[in-house]
Amino acid sequence: MRGVVKWTVAATVEALRRVNTPAYFRASERGYQGWLATALESAYGQMGLLEGGLIVEQENQKISAFHSSTDRPDIIVHIPRLADTVRAAKQGNLAVYELKMNAGRSDGRKDIQKLERLTSEMRYPVGFFVNVGATRIAMQDWVHLTDERIHVLAPRLAESSVELDHWWLDGPRNKQRVETLPLDGRSSTWPAFEDLVQSAPSSSRRWTQRVHRHSVAHRRAP
Repeated sequence: MRGVVKWTVAATVEALRRVNTPAYFRASERGYQGWLATALESAYGQMGLLEGGLIVEQENQKISAFHSSTDRPDIIVHIPRLADTVRAAKQGNLAVYELKMNAGRSDGRKDIQKLERLTSEMRYPVGFFVNVGATRIAMQDWVHLTDERIHVLAPRLAESSVELDHWWLDGPRNKQRVETLPLDGRSSTWPAFEDLVQSAPSSSRRWTQRVHRHSVAHRRAP
C-alpha cells in the first residue's frame, strides 16, 4: 500500500465523516460538494499534506491545449499548473474526486470511467467516486472496479454520524474488496486518520516538496 494512497484514503474518510449535518444530505450535489471541499482542506491540512503548494480546488476546468483530458472534475488536490505546457499540467496532481447524490448504475459508472481517464491521462495517484446517500445493497450489482487507483465511497447519515461503504482493489491480483466502516470510522484494513496524523507530515512534506520542485523545473521562462 503506497504511502500517498493510504494518506489520501484516511483524509477522505475523515472529511466525509465531518460532513455530518442532515441538511448537507438534503442539499444539492453542488451544496454537498462545497462542504466536502472545506472538510477535505481541513483533513489534508491536519495531516501535513497541503505542503509545497498543494491546494484543494473545486471544478477545475481542464484546458485542452495543455491537458490531454477535457474532463471537468468536481474536486482536485494538486499543485496548480506553473507553466502552460502539457508536461507541467501532469505534475503535482494528488487526488481527484467525482460526486453524485445517490447515483444509480448509469451515472455511477460514467463517473467511475471519468475518474479512470483522469487518473490515467493526468497522472493522479488516486481517484474517488463519492456516491452520497447510496447504500451498499443498491450499489453492489454495478460497482466493478478495474483500476487500482479508483476508490468508491458511499457515505450516508446514521443518526448524527456518518456510516460509509468503501470499495477498492487489493492484492497482487487486484481483487475487489468492500468494507462498511462503523460510525467511528475505524477500518479493519486501512490506517485510521488519528493514527496517521502524527506520523504523516514529515514524509508527506518531503513528497510534496519533491513534486513542487519538479513542477517549478518545468516553469516556462518569462
